[in-house]
Amino acid sequence: MRDGSTTAQSTPSTGAERDELIRRVLYSLLGLASRLSRRFVFSLRELNHWLEMAYFHELRKAGMTLKQIAERLEISLRKVSLLSSRLKENFFIPEKEHALPRRIEFLLWAEPMSALRIKQVLKSEYELEAIEAAISVLAEQRRIQLVSNGVTEMYALSKRSARLYQGQLMSRIDGLNHLLQVVG
Repeated sequence: MRDGSTTAQSTPSTGAERDELIRRVLYSLLGLASRLSRRFVFSLRELNHWLEMAYFHELRKAGMTLKQIAERLEISLRKVSLLSSRLKENFFIPEKEHALPRRIEFLLWAEPMSALRIKQVLKSEYELEAIEAAISVLAEQRRIQLVSNGVTEMYALSKRSARLYQGQLMSRIDGLNHLLQVVG
């Protein structure tokens, strides 16, 4: 206010205030998980299982080693190995399969790209065969089309307002994951 009175600060000024803000945001986000757990009748043990998996998965995506993860989570290396095994049981494969076409379309929103360039951009996250298959599926569904500039064949969106929703549950879960990643 301009009359000399003070207003509440929008950003924390001390480390303790920042830590309190972080804890409150995390608590709010966990509130959603708790409401869903209550609605779908999950036990605290099962909710904890999924929280461990999600946290482990996030640390692996950040490039941390199993030893670093054990230190960060303050758990044994044996427990971390168990989490790694659980993650490899293909739980996230269906969502990742639906994320790839969305990622390709997102790349093409900016400008047309050759198949080679798409593979270069995504090769650190996906197998080349999966990228090729996703490009084929997108072309078959007419969500993307092959165009030429006279020198290079490139893929472009068929429509500028491509609709990513495909009506499948895994697509919806991938969309939720993407939304929560943006919120995070």
